[in-house]
Amino acid sequence: MSETALSYLIMQDRLHKRCKALDPVRMGQRPLILEFDAAQLDLAVRSCSVVLETDTGLGLAAVVQEMDLHEDCSQELVIFLAGRERPVSFSDPLCGAMPAVTTFANASHAWFGRTRFFSEPATNRLNVSFVRSPEAAAAERKRPSKFSVAVTPTRPNCDSRDASLYLECGGGGQELLSSYCVPKTLACDGVLNCVDPGSGFAFDESLPSCVAKKGIMEFF
Repeated sequence: MSETALSYLIMQDRLHKRCKALDPVRMGQRPLILEFDAAQLDLAVRSCSVVLETDTGLGLAAVVQEMDLHEDCSQELVIFLAGRERPVSFSDPLCGAMPAVTTFANASHAWFGRTRFFSEPATNRLNVSFVRSPEAAAAERKRPSKFSVAVTPTRPNCDSRDASLYLECGGGGQELLSSYCVPKTLACDGVLNCVDPGSGFAFDESLPSCVAKKGIMEFF
């Protein structure tokens, strides 16, 4: 297998297992699915965070795959902070429910607002943080909060010569109209990595080739 192909194999990790970790998770050029399950935390734990790091010169984009948190962000939230010692930019607080998009057909019709995705091309570090109140922690005895987010290393711009290799996606950082690029190898895999800058749709999962792939999968 080529080095390029190896770079884009998706990693998986769990935030609730890294609450006390001091070192960043080094992703290289590989996307990562970060999952969280509050049922795995001690009730005394009020916050949990992890730093994700890609190669120098690349940016990072985060797209929530699904989320089931308290509907009040003052009780419980997730936030993305991009940068090293001081954040270059940060997301809006995320809370409430965001349903999973599990099929290619659904992805082509689902709207993903700014709160569902965040990108920052100016830094290769992203902090993913979960914070909750004592009341929210107690309530999770009955209904533990969960979420899943795909974090993808990105190129800051798409060279026209690379059109056959990369998809252009929309930005969600300080500059709402900024864009980023991800490898086309991530298309049609059921994971949301790329939000279309024009429409707000999950571009990498709503290409014509994804619809064709879905039809083949249903046929068999």
